[in-house]
Amino acid sequence: MQSLQLKNIYFKYPASANYIFQGLSLELYKGWNGLIGTNGAGKTTLLKLITKELKPDGGRVLNDLVTAYCSQSTEIPPNNAKEFFNSYESKAFKLKNLLEIEDDWLYRWESLSHGERKRIQIAEALFREPDVLIVDEPTNHLDIQTKEKLFKALQSYDGIGILVSHDRELLDLLCTKTFVLKNGSLTKIKSNFSTALRELDFIKNFQKEQKQKQEKTLKKIDKQIQSAKEDVSRSKARLSLKNVDKKDSDAKAKVYLAKITSKNKYEGQAVKSATSKKEQIQKDEIVIDKEYEKGIFFENEINKRAFPFVVEKTNKKINALTFEIPRLTLEQGDKIWIQGDNGSGKSTFVNYLLSTLREDDYLYIPQEISEDESQRIFKELKDLSSEKQGEIFTTITRLSSDPKALLQSKIPSPGEIRKLLIAKDLENNPPLIILDEPTNHMDIDSIVSIEKALKEFAGAVVFISHDIVFCKNLANKSWSVEREGKYTKIIEYF
Repeated sequence: MQSLQLKNIYFKYPASANYIFQGLSLELYKGWNGLIGTNGAGKTTLLKLITKELKPDGGRVLNDLVTAYCSQSTEIPPNNAKEFFNSYESKAFKLKNLLEIEDDWLYRWESLSHGERKRIQIAEALFREPDVLIVDEPTNHLDIQTKEKLFKALQSYDGIGILVSHDRELLDLLCTKTFVLKNGSLTKIKSNFSTALRELDFIKNFQKEQKQKQEKTLKKIDKQIQSAKEDVSRSKARLSLKNVDKKDSDAKAKVYLAKITSKNKYEGQAVKSATSKKEQIQKDEIVIDKEYEKGIFFENEINKRAFPFVVEKTNKKINALTFEIPRLTLEQGDKIWIQGDNGSGKSTFVNYLLSTLREDDYLYIPQEISEDESQRIFKELKDLSSEKQGEIFTTITRLSSDPKALLQSKIPSPGEIRKLLIAKDLENNPPLIILDEPTNHMDIDSIVSIEKALKEFAGAVVFISHDIVFCKNLANKSWSVEREGKYTKIIEYF
């Protein structure tokens, strides 16, 4: 049976002083394997080691198989996209039909939505029929109907599959094994995602109980050591000739006799024995990962006088689409979900909405951030004062990322860049926050934290999302973007 193996892997980036992986081993066989972990845990680095894009500093990657890697980014077309689009093989037609890919999409890549680009990326990888298929956040940008089609396409793959995703539904449906990456080590659980989470909670609670017992035992041993040391000190004082008169032979004789029959040597042995026992327990000490408080807090008051925001009724042609927009009003406390199929014009409509607002009145975070923009944002962070960095790092920690690891990375992952933007800009408390696919690239802990923070936010929130759980928990009204041919209507629902 074909397998993919990593043996005793050591790896760190040249600019970093610390290893991301030390002695990491992994073995994968046919079937879908879920890989989960917080942003910055090293998931993407591990995938690049598997594909041999990165070389380990130590250990071996045993992978002579044909590997296809679908990255999170959809900036550029896949390398073999032309071969896929020009193919007359039945499998190419099946994939185009299943994922509803049009023949001219490759030639108008720049005008495609990120969801449409993602479908091409996945289809091209499946078309190659690789031995190993790695998909990194495949449901980013996809609407509900397309997610169902994607699941069927991935389910048909019969090689070694590796799925990195925050989509709990897809992980549960597709994967029979779950690998949890944390602090440079992997925990393997032979189950789907939801069962693995319950198992991890059980392991964590068990470790906490064992840690408490260990600490209780160490305290008991410390008392024993202290008591034995005090006994030794008293014995030494009792057996000392220091305060005995040199001419008092009877007193000297008593001290010599006491030394012969003394328990001092046994008391000394008791100290050594207890100390040795303590050292052994400390050697096998259970290490519990430090847990930080989750969530984002808004400390400053918003500008309530900015409300209401109004988008006037209009018919407007934007990027070859004609939008029919009714009069829309944004009140304080509104949490508005912009919903619609891929390609319906949601992001285009959001860009129009932004054009009607003053820049000081809103915070906007786009669905994708280019590598150049990520580098610029990262440089800005490093140029900030220590005090300002500290404030941002507090929020990043609450969003389940390690600030030290973030600073040491050559370039942050897409999820970390999104967190960095949120941490940097939310402290200004803009009255209006506009988010395009806010859960894309984010780990599950962070999604829950952001959801909670936005729900409690005193201003207004407008967001595009295909994460149904997130939308239902946050939205109190919706704007539906519905396209028919070249015409798109905006319909408001309460």
